Amino acid sequence: MGSHVPSLEFLAVLLGDQPAIPPSTWFYQRLIARDEREASSLLFNALKSDSLLTVYDAILIPALTLVEKDRQQGDLDDATLAFIRNTTSEFVEELGFRALEEQSASSPVTHESTNTASAANSADASSFPRSLDPSSPAVVVPVRDGADSLVATMLTQVLTLAGINAISLPVRAIHETVEAVNKQKPAIVFLSGMPPVAMARANRLYRSLRSDAQSSSSSEFGTHEAATRGARESATREIAAGREPLNSSFKEALHTSFKIVVGIWNYTDEPSRAAQMITRIEELHISTSLADAVAQAASLTTNKPAVPHPLDYSPQLVAAPKDTAA
Repeated sequence: MGSHVPSLEFLAVLLGDQPAIPPSTWFYQRLIARDEREASSLLFNALKSDSLLTVYDAILIPALTLVEKDRQQGDLDDATLAFIRNTTSEFVEELGFRALEEQSASSPVTHESTNTASAANSADASSFPRSLDPSSPAVVVPVRDGADSLVATMLTQVLTLAGINAISLPVRAIHETVEAVNKQKPAIVFLSGMPPVAMARANRLYRSLRSDAQSSSSSEFGTHEAATRGARESATREIAAGREPLNSSFKEALHTSFKIVVGIWNYTDEPSRAAQMITRIEELHISTSLADAVAQAASLTTNKPAVPHPLDYSPQLVAAPKDTAA
């Protein structure tokens, strides 16, 4: 009977000769059965040996994929769906709190540390250096409500554990989202969505954010051209003295936009296909896991080359006067 009733599928495994089901499926089945205690036990036991990022990527996100699949097929009633989302949200909040608490308690990690999870979370942080300017955070935007928002919260937590200043925005109308993103002046923006229903709205969000960023850059160039010229002259003097230019206006002139990465979580098809569906081109980076998303954020360093680009910002060589002696 268990093989024909979704909420009792685990019985077919327990009473049969089938291989053990994955932790993500077991977690989902426990939620369907409204067994909050067993679901909680699975997650927090996993956190004792694995990092928060691993728990999310290996258990929670695959489980949410199953939730979304059954929801789209009409196999979940509204009450069960609400229970799963509310319970998972509470788990995510508690998991993130514990991971941050353990990381703080175990930093720096010592050889005598006996908590594997604490060491794993600290290792995550050391693997991804503090690379974003605190004034230019990572902004996480859920494409839709529900599972997209849950994973957006997860991503914000693991970015924070990695030493990256990150915030998650609530779901809003697209024009309100664009305004909220611009107020943060981010270095990178993540769109968080579960396949396949997130694709259409991710396309509209991406186009709105990119269009607004391009128009803002064009208008600001004319308005601040004189200030930017002065900033470049100041930077040139710094370079000539062998120092890195630290003028904020100069940095702003070099960075007039932000990078957009779209998270299509647990996506099993080719990422380039998702990129084409969202932007009509393949250059957009698609993250299918939180680990990849954190790596993308960490790759944006604040370290600038000694000579800025383009090269015409550098000191110009002055030709020696011609010899006019007879």
